[in-house]
Amino acid sequence: MGKIAILSKEHTGDNRQRQRLTERSMPVDYMGDFSILGILVDRLPDAIRLLEKHRFDIITENRCAEVVTDDLQRMRDLFRVLEDGGFDYGLADVADRIYQG
Repeated sequence: MGKIAILSKEHTGDNRQRQRLTERSMPVDYMGDFSILGILVDRLPDAIRLLEKHRFDIITENRCAEVVTDDLQRMRDLFRVLEDGGFDYGLADVADRIYQG
């Protein structure tokens, strides 16, 4: 089972969700570059409701949402649903405050 984070594009200044996501995803023996691929979307609550309506499983933990994906086709379906719903979205590294030096 794969998961991809989905976060609000509108609240990029409020990093609490990104911090929580990074903390629970960070490996114990972190030694190099670390990133988390996620989806930034406008109108996040509406996007989550639409994805749930289309039978996507959404896991919410500590106010962080992740979409469960089975395979590449399901990811394509996710993007199609967002596009058809008129959402502005994009892929981004959503790991917060990771030193990459």
